[in-house]
Amino acid sequence: MQASIAKVNGQMCLSIGNTQAAPVAFRSFRPQANITADFSQHGFRLFNLFPSGINCALANRTIPYSPFGEVWAGEGIYRWDRLREQVDLLEENAPGSLVSVNVQLDAPDWYLRAHSECADSWDLLIQNAGYQPWRESAARYLCDLIDTLDAWLPGRLYGIFLLAGGTTEWYTRNMEGFTRPLPIQTDAFRAWSGNPDARIPPPDMLHRTTDGCFRHPVKDADALSYWRFVSEIVTDCIRYFAAIAKRHTHGTKLVGAFTGYIHGMALPGVVRSSYNEFSTILRDPNIDCIFCPASYRFRKLADTSAFRVPVDSYALYNKLYFHEIDSTTHLTHDHPVARLHSKHDGPFADLRDTAAYFRREVGMPLAKGQGYWWFDMFAGWYDGPQTMNELERLRLLSETMLRLPTRPISEVCLVTDLE
Repeated sequence: MQASIAKVNGQMCLSIGNTQAAPVAFRSFRPQANITADFSQHGFRLFNLFPSGINCALANRTIPYSPFGEVWAGEGIYRWDRLREQVDLLEENAPGSLVSVNVQLDAPDWYLRAHSECADSWDLLIQNAGYQPWRESAARYLCDLIDTLDAWLPGRLYGIFLLAGGTTEWYTRNMEGFTRPLPIQTDAFRAWSGNPDARIPPPDMLHRTTDGCFRHPVKDADALSYWRFVSEIVTDCIRYFAAIAKRHTHGTKLVGAFTGYIHGMALPGVVRSSYNEFSTILRDPNIDCIFCPASYRFRKLADTSAFRVPVDSYALYNKLYFHEIDSTTHLTHDHPVARLHSKHDGPFADLRDTAAYFRREVGMPLAKGQGYWWFDMFAGWYDGPQTMNELERLRLLSETMLRLPTRPISEVCLVTDLE
């Protein structure tokens, strides 16, 4: 099955086999049979698998992403039975659905025990990003996972989504990744710089700004060089795996990643994020889709919603943007995990509040001709008949947009300089 990105009537869409599909999808860390079936019965076709044995950021990293357990159990060793559980749940409750897979590339615990030179890349991505042995091990898992799912879901696997780093979003979450470099990190910096004696600057130099929030091109040259390395080596890492995924699938699958969050961050975060080579991602022919959660700053009912990415640039490079809608809803007030996540959200008192937020959030990517997915993070965000009816109405609207000629009417241009 050939999957690609197409543009129809000014809207980006998925071209899968002989059909075109509006980019409206569903994903969850905790897929439930009844909720999966509910989405399928309300006309959703794009679903997601997420095999992972790593814990997420909530509750001091005590909550696993996936209830099924780690699939990548060793070099060339896999617990396919755990993946099979996820596939069976999907098959039984959303038969015939089209499937993407989130590939967690971070080094699992068994790898860290065998490779003491490495760090926990989920927390300290920059320390591993340039380390070729880890890249090669993760690439083997990536290819074997693709082959297994292709065999189990012939003609239905359309997307390979690459996840690593802090909260799976390709950044270094722990500042020690920058301030306490490992030897493999220094080796990668030296290879990048071309200087076999290069040293990573100490913390006071890395975080110094000479002119307000700006670094001086001469006085702060060493720090600037290192921060440029941070963005370039992580970008290179994403592109490395994207090229392998494209080559291994003979260009028949869409490849995507969470990256490019260059709006709405405090300045130190922008520098540390590793997103400052985003133009390279946009130009890469092996990367088709880019994802980002809805802005956390503008989720209240009285807010406006906002993009965290330069969304208008995407269509110029034939990239599909998936706007991730993961806000809690009026259905999650008593959900123990949702309460850990909801400090930025609502709170939405009832269906009316939730529906108003949903319409506002969906309207933004539709106005830009882009896509979105509903993220039922820990299950229960949408588990009510009236809420599901609202999601179905928005899905039908998205599909209608593909049939209506549209054109951009923006009058203001925002230009972002990554330097």
